[in-house]
Amino acid sequence: MVNLFLESIPDLHLRLDANRSWSLEKANQFAKYVKPDNRSRIRFLEEPCLKPSDSITFAIESGMAIAWDETLQNAVKNPDFSFGQLTGAKAIVIKPSLVGNIDRCIHLIEEAQSLGLTAVVSSS
Repeated sequence: MVNLFLESIPDLHLRLDANRSWSLEKANQFAKYVKPDNRSRIRFLEEPCLKPSDSITFAIESGMAIAWDETLQNAVKNPDFSFGQLTGAKAIVIKPSLVGNIDRCIHLIEEAQSLGLTAVVSSS
């Protein structure tokens, strides 16, 4: 399906979300079916695997970018949170209703952008 969309619409880029539903093996199967020329047109895949370490391994092995969503929402609950605690992603998904107040969201967006990460604001 991903290849079909990308081949049918030449300037299309996708943001996909697996919601931590895949094992590393399942994520690698997905990557295997995405044509190599199409992989760069997937902006990122949110949380492909249940374990963050498996998501990082997937990103390294497949060359596909990942984004932290649930992992970020859990991490920001720590008052000492810094992006140095999260590695391997090209993007972060910020959910204002889970993060707290607007000032905290703005701070996270600015910090992410200063590190070269794409910051996406989304609903929960």
